[in-house]
Amino acid sequence: MLFSVHIAIAEMPAATSEHPGVAKGDKAENILITSKSSTEAQTPAIGQNDGKPVQVIPKAAAATAATDVPITGDIFEKKNRYLHAFLSANQSYTTNLYKTDRDHEGAWTTIINSGVWTAFPSNMKRSVNIITANASPGGLAIEPFMPSFSQRFQAYFSYNANLEMYHGQNDKTYHDPDFGTGITKNTKDDRLTHRFDGMLHYNSGNRLSVSAIDQYKISYDAFSERAYLTDDKYKSNLFGIAGTLDLTKKLWLRLDYSNFYLNYKENFDKNEDRMDNTYAAYIFFRMTSKTSVFVEYDFADIGYDSSIGDNHEHRYFTGFRWEMTGKSSGQIKGGFARKKSDNSPTTDTDAASSDISANNWIAAIQIDHNLTSKTNLSFNAYRRYDEVLEHRYDYGISEKFYADYTLSHFAGLHFGWHVLPNIHLNIDTSINYNDFKESRLENRQGENLKDREDWKYTVSPSVTIALWEHFTINGAYSYTNLDSNYNENDYFDHTFFVSANLFM
Repeated sequence: MLFSVHIAIAEMPAATSEHPGVAKGDKAENILITSKSSTEAQTPAIGQNDGKPVQVIPKAAAATAATDVPITGDIFEKKNRYLHAFLSANQSYTTNLYKTDRDHEGAWTTIINSGVWTAFPSNMKRSVNIITANASPGGLAIEPFMPSFSQRFQAYFSYNANLEMYHGQNDKTYHDPDFGTGITKNTKDDRLTHRFDGMLHYNSGNRLSVSAIDQYKISYDAFSERAYLTDDKYKSNLFGIAGTLDLTKKLWLRLDYSNFYLNYKENFDKNEDRMDNTYAAYIFFRMTSKTSVFVEYDFADIGYDSSIGDNHEHRYFTGFRWEMTGKSSGQIKGGFARKKSDNSPTTDTDAASSDISANNWIAAIQIDHNLTSKTNLSFNAYRRYDEVLEHRYDYGISEKFYADYTLSHFAGLHFGWHVLPNIHLNIDTSINYNDFKESRLENRQGENLKDREDWKYTVSPSVTIALWEHFTINGAYSYTNLDSNYNENDYFDHTFFVSANLFM
């Protein structure tokens, strides 16, 4: 389903430039693997994430609430802290800011990330981690694993502001490597994003529990050659609610609903504005105290403001899940999905319209496993339908890209190792394959009459050093390579990071 609540402890930061795993442009660019025990990324809006450097909140990012006790060094050791704050400064260099196949443009970037979060009852865990992606029906980039709630009531709220300053990139003339066209840059690369997250959970104590989440953000699409023409700024909101009813000790039901709203600032991006409504029903059967099997049905109604791309999906799953406290948890499910345009003609006669009638197998895997007390392995994978944000692929001046939908494949692996109590190593790697069905490019001959297919590979090692309880430094390297049969969209990039992180 497209809605889950995710309990996550914010551990050592892994300063990666991108979340390993989603294709360029139309999604959250590179999704970081997240799990209960792995590093938690404070995405600047995976969704921001949207391909931009990520600041991460270190473990126990906490500050005290107002108190009559004098503020001294031991204030941070007190319990019942309701208000927490963080501040990070990041310096990075990327070798290919605009993701071009040649004539790469390198850039230095300074990123200031700050925010506050609060939980009631007080909790040192960040109670929700919502990672959105504009291309995903329903808005969620990856369905996180939803663990069991034992508390009667929990509320959570956070605000995050992220300022990105790109040095030496304004007021430049751009020469398109493929078309040789000179363009005077009319936008600034500097970006300020805002993100609000909230969660409420209630357990009646009488077999019924309800959870609700919401995320509102003001952000931008990932950088590409389009940055010389527009910043692709947007607003989005994701709301979800889920109710669970225990029928017996062995059998329980769950119903979910989510609403995702997307609105772009520029008029020539307006065809991508849409609202998705997603409904899901589950039946779980508990095999043991730690394992269960389930069947699931989802219906997603994807409604564009222009109505040209309106479509819907029916999804059917069977799955298996386990939750062994402190050791291993996960979920594996597979099934069948049908995607169809709301008003499909008998034949596809209009390149600009989505005329969809597709049937495919789909699957999703989430695994989080502590190999030892100091090492953790997380794995996420999926095969699913995604929307095509066509404006993200219009790089040429005289060309227009069209596609009906994307059949998206992703696999990502995270390995974390506490080498010493204050030193943490991470390695993230991913593969993403996107098949753009019924795609075409105007005014282009030959190979670009075929469906576009993109392969994207990402690897990112990082190290974090805790200098003291509330201050860490970290360094990271990220390599990304996109290989497309539309050769002008190929690119590779090397990005290097250093950051300092203060949290209370």
